[in-house]
Parts: sequence; C-alpha cells; structure tokens
Amino acid sequence: RFRVGALVEAVGPAADGQPVGQMFPQPRVDTRTEQNVLLDEVLGPWFSVLVWGNDPRQVFDQNSLDTLTRLGVKLISVRPSTQLHWDAAPTGDPREALDVTVIGDATGRLKTWFDTHPVGFVIVRPDRYVAAAAVAQHAPSVTTALATALHLTPGDRHAARPLLDVAHPAAGTLAAAG
Repeated sequence: RFRVGALVEAVGPAADGQPVGQMFPQPRVDTRTEQNVLLDEVLGPWFSVLVWGNDPRQVFDQNSLDTLTRLGVKLISVRPSTQLHWDAAPTGDPREALDVTVIGDATGRLKTWFDTHPVGFVIVRPDRYVAAAAVAQHAPSVTTALATALHLTPGDRHAARPLLDVAHPAAGTLAAAG
C-alpha cells in the first residue's frame, strides 16, 4: 500500500478502511462497443475517475470537471451490465458535452469493490493504484487535493494550457528508432 505520492487521503465515511494507496481491481468488463475486455484496456495510460451507478458529470461540479479535463482524466460510469445501454434524457446541461465511457460490470467485481468501500467515486492512477476515493459531496475538495498532490495549481501560469506536461520524444527520435 502506498502512503505517499499522488494520493488524497480519504475523509468522512471513506476514511474507514480507505482504499487509497491500494491496487484497484482489474476485472473484465463490457463497453458499449466491446465485450469481455480488461478494465486496464478501457482505462488507458492515464488517471481515470470511476463512478458507480452514476454519471461522473453529475457527481463533479463544473470547476472540478474543468480541472479533471485539464489533467486529461478519463471519466467512466460503471454500471451493472444489464444497464450498459441506458441513457438519461439530454437536459441541455453544458457538462453533457464531456466524454464519458460507460462500462458494464460483467463479473460483479466492481460492484463488490464499491459495496466494500463506502465511496461513490474513485480516482485511479496510471499504475492502477487508488489515488483518491470519496462520497460525491467531497468531489470538489478531492479534485483540488489531487491537483495539489500532483503539484498543479489551477489558475496559475499553467491555466492557458493543460495542467500537466507529458514527456514526448525528441524530434526525430521515433524515426531513428524505426
């Protein structure tokens, strides 16, 4: 279990038996276009927010969503597989424009994980360890704390560009390797 680094300590009910710093399960899941894929493949190579049974755009306020977007965090709604294709009627809320990946929990392992931990959402790091987990009402403070843990401050000199620079190969490096 990690205790330092890109972690946000849990508060409130999530603090009891908190999953922060522990490895997140990696079961097989269904997406709207594929079946029986590893969760790891769906999450991709960066941070992800997983929300059980809800749309992440409804859990996080606009400021939090803006921060998560600038961080490049992938938003994921986790549902029972039987609800994989259910959609709410559009409301015109500007948050609806943000991409959300919907996954079906085919094995029940994610439901069991969320049942075991008193949280509504979890932020998973690229190494698949839990960076943060909390109930919905703590979403804004957790988002701010994550940006702080990553040494990012919304509104400073990074505001006009993505908050986190990702290393890229030097020009010509890829061509030389081929």
